Amino acid sequence: MPVLDAALLFFAGFLSGAVNAIAGG
Repeated sequence: MPVLDAALLFFAGFLSGAVNAIAGG
């Protein structure tokens, strides 16, 4: 499902950004 795929990509991007912010990178 395209909608689900988009949600997963958005969630993955959000987690990546959060990890980068916490790591100070």
